[in-house]
Amino acid sequence: MRKQRTEIEVEHALRESELTFRLLFEKSVDPGLLLDGSIFIDCNSSALEMLCCSQKSRILGLRPSQISPETQPDGQLSRDKEEVFTSLARAGEGSRFEWVHRTFDGDDFWVDVSLTAIPVKGKVITHVAWHDITARKEAEKALSEAGERYRAIFDNAVEGIFQITPQGRYLHVNPALARMYGYESPRAMMDDIIDIGKQQYVDPEDRTRVKKLYEHKGFIERFQTQLYKKDGEKIWISVNARAVRDENGIILYYEGTAEDITRAKRAEEGLQRAHNELEKRVRERTAELAKANQSLQAEISERKRIEEELQASGQRLFDIIEFLPDATFVINREKKVIAWNKAVEEMTGVEKEDILGKGDYEYTIPFYGKKRPMLIDLVYYPQSEIRKWYDVVERRGNAIYVENFVPRVRNGKGAYFWGIASLLVDREGSIVGAIESLRDITEQREAKEAIRNLAFHDPLTGLPNRLLFNDRLGLAISNGGRNRQKVALLLLDLDGFKHINDTFGHNAGDLLLKATAQRLTGILRKSDTVARMGGDEFLLILPEMAKEDYADIVAGKILRAFSEPFMLNAHPISVTTSIGIAIYPDDGKDIETLLKMADIAMYKAKKAGRNKYRHTARGGTQTRTEFA
Repeated sequence: MRKQRTEIEVEHALRESELTFRLLFEKSVDPGLLLDGSIFIDCNSSALEMLCCSQKSRILGLRPSQISPETQPDGQLSRDKEEVFTSLARAGEGSRFEWVHRTFDGDDFWVDVSLTAIPVKGKVITHVAWHDITARKEAEKALSEAGERYRAIFDNAVEGIFQITPQGRYLHVNPALARMYGYESPRAMMDDIIDIGKQQYVDPEDRTRVKKLYEHKGFIERFQTQLYKKDGEKIWISVNARAVRDENGIILYYEGTAEDITRAKRAEEGLQRAHNELEKRVRERTAELAKANQSLQAEISERKRIEEELQASGQRLFDIIEFLPDATFVINREKKVIAWNKAVEEMTGVEKEDILGKGDYEYTIPFYGKKRPMLIDLVYYPQSEIRKWYDVVERRGNAIYVENFVPRVRNGKGAYFWGIASLLVDREGSIVGAIESLRDITEQREAKEAIRNLAFHDPLTGLPNRLLFNDRLGLAISNGGRNRQKVALLLLDLDGFKHINDTFGHNAGDLLLKATAQRLTGILRKSDTVARMGGDEFLLILPEMAKEDYADIVAGKILRAFSEPFMLNAHPISVTTSIGIAIYPDDGKDIETLLKMADIAMYKAKKAGRNKYRHTARGGTQTRTEFA
């Protein structure tokens, strides 16, 4: 009796387990299917939606290869690859792989496939789980294309660029950096240097200080240190770099730029030696004068001799300034120009004969086109006064450093400069004047801006890419929540775009995508955003909607705009679009949910015959009709 009761309980538990599995299978938001051998015998609603199929009966009895392109991206036939994976499943072995399927509308999409063998009543049924990775694959392709453009900038930059591990091994270096350190190629340099701290740093403590700055600030700016070249020669470099961390905050590597400043350092050292020599001689002669105070005539004679030597030392100082590579000039206590080197002549077009002895801010006219204080004047002022004239400023002792745009130099074209100015004092600490040096950093700024633009914009259309789109949508959601205003997200793609590509070629397809971007941009407000996600998909953000039906108005404008043919290579081509609309916070309160709801709405528009727009509520039901 007990054995019979146990068997009944086991049978009941099995039925409960089967019911639980069936419920989970049907209600799962992830697409799921069941295979008996190589034939589909069941699927859930999520799989039907992904395949753009309205009836389960159209799928049952098919093989996986029959809802796939003939060949997979690796060139193998879908039927051959299918046989390998289903054979493993029939043998009771699970597997996971990436696969391209094809919807009943003829569109291909990527999925991550998991196969799990499930013994059922003496035979093996295979559970198939799909995860859509189409967006990731398109992003990888876009990233690869952007990487090629970045590589061109990387390889042809005149400034040294690097990526290096926290352990001191180079991951990437460009040709300019390899040449700087005396190597014939980047590969030769990366193979030779396995620990920069031990092999390159003249002072290993500088390496320790750099790592502490990365840990504390996350970046370094204009960090100066000495390194060994391949042949043992020492050079001075100036480094700008940042630490790149993973999602847990762990530093993966450092990346940045390095500039050889050896010539400038040698000039500075020469200037310092001349200054030290001048101070030494002044002290020596002053001591001699104290001892020779016995006779007024002897004192006068000695002072005259010292003045002659001081003049000679001062001339040597001006000779050094004259040949500094940076544009440099000096003013005295009366703020009159007493030195104006060759580099500043070339920068401003003003020769020293025309500026020496000038004061009353006349020396600022070649830089700014008018009389105004500039860095050399502001060394006398407190920090608060300096910030009235310069946004980015740093004070170190008697010196101040800035980066600023100077509008009148370079024949009126203007340029960005890094500048340093400091007070000049005599041996008694009295201020005798000031000196300023300027270095053109325009090319470095433009290179950085170009790299930043590549990272946030679609290279074909110039529209924001997925990264910038997510940032703007997140900001719109935040502002909408704070101001209690709704935000609309519109997802659209071009109906039959694949047919246009196949018929007219990919160049025509690219022209159509560019024209679409221009047409969409012309419809929107300045506060709205249109972005390209890849392929023929575009996303629109309509923040702070003043009217409840503003999204419908915009969708209607888009459909009307698409009623006009596009002129591609002098040929008119008619294209329609299907639009899905999701509203924050009605349809979702985060980016992922809103994208999903807009995607569902767009497929409803396609199923309704295309050239329409649809709204979708949280439960997936239609809440508005198409544009009439």
